[in-house]
Amino acid sequence: MTEDADSSGVSKRKVIDVIVQPDDQFRLGDFLTQSLNNVDWTEFRASVAFVKRSGTKHLKSALAAFSQRASVSISAGIDSGGTSLEGLQDLISAVLPAGKLWIYHNANSSTFHPKVFLFKNSGADDLVIGSCNLTEGGLYTNYEAGVRFKLDLANTAQRSVLLSVEAALDRWSAALPGVCFALDGVLLKKLVDLGKVPSEAMAKETEERGSADEANGSSGKDSLFKAIGVRAAP
Repeated sequence: MTEDADSSGVSKRKVIDVIVQPDDQFRLGDFLTQSLNNVDWTEFRASVAFVKRSGTKHLKSALAAFSQRASVSISAGIDSGGTSLEGLQDLISAVLPAGKLWIYHNANSSTFHPKVFLFKNSGADDLVIGSCNLTEGGLYTNYEAGVRFKLDLANTAQRSVLLSVEAALDRWSAALPGVCFALDGVLLKKLVDLGKVPSEAMAKETEERGSADEANGSSGKDSLFKAIGVRAAP
């Protein structure tokens, strides 16, 4: 944890901390649970690669209560069969219709893989960026790492960092034909029918067979998603 000060002794940085799992006493699941139960926060935004019921079961109640009194927007990926039907059902139940949910999937080889969690009100913020998904492993038991920031919004440089994070979250939570869709029950059914979102039982069966073909969705009738170009590696 660090706190810098300028020559006048005025703090320039509130808090930077590191969350290391599974050994730390305070893990991402603790951060999310405590923050969702904190009535001072008026906004929660997140983008994650994978969502499973093993993770959402720990947060569903607190998330539902938060969404009734504050703003919620969560974007999730569906690559590699890592997001389950049950996990998305839990998010729909907890967040909609008051909040917003998004599915982001590029049909090219680029995986949607961010893990960003932001709580905010008019004068403060609490941000974690790391390796953790909304799964039980990601929240508690996997070997994971993340950095927690409480940026000083009165500091121009630090505020610009927050604005950059919010701009990324905006890109991942805006309708983009063939790539980013608002999630509801109708879309979820389409994703299941296309083989893009497996049930957890099906995902387990696929994993045991050692093949991801079904989890990735092998249907030739997929007209929902399209491939868009991204910057190539050098």
